[in-house]
Amino acid sequence: MESVAAAAPQWLAGVIGPSWTQVYGARIENLRLPGSETKRAALAGQYGRDGYRLLDAVTVAGAPDWLVELPAVAALRRVWVQQYYRHYGEYGEQVVRREAKEHGLPPGRLTLVSPYDLDARYSEKRGTGWVGYKVHLSETCHEPAPEGTRAAPNLLTNVATTPATVADAAMTETITTRLAPRA
Repeated sequence: MESVAAAAPQWLAGVIGPSWTQVYGARIENLRLPGSETKRAALAGQYGRDGYRLLDAVTVAGAPDWLVELPAVAALRRVWVQQYYRHYGEYGEQVVRREAKEHGLPPGRLTLVSPYDLDARYSEKRGTGWVGYKVHLSETCHEPAPEGTRAAPNLLTNVATTPATVADAAMTETITTRLAPRA
């Protein structure tokens, strides 16, 4: 919404209501989530409905044509497709948060985790989770130094960065191929 507000402030003012300032006016790091699971679920539902409202608004007649081309709008669309879906039933439209595979939640290697870095992914290894990337380092190795002498330092010989979800074993051949010309 910040990007749309910067690009088309008058247009956005006509789309959003005053309640949006209360909900979205503070930076996310200053937000305190509700204590109860029910209230958190209601807030997530409100976020879903509001996101769809903004996405719908940028595509209707009267909206500046170039708004749909903003990278932030494209990122919002991708995040919303992954995190929410619309269900039309006897009570009208409902926005449902995807919370499990049965709701169509995409696998981690495809899930966007940051609207600011669309290539960052969540991964977990040996109980430690992170968002971002994985770095694969190769270094020289030496025979152990005789007692009383100093070992030669190991030097980095190759560095490769991949999305966090790429398995270490998947990089073995790539790294070996890169190192071969250097013996």
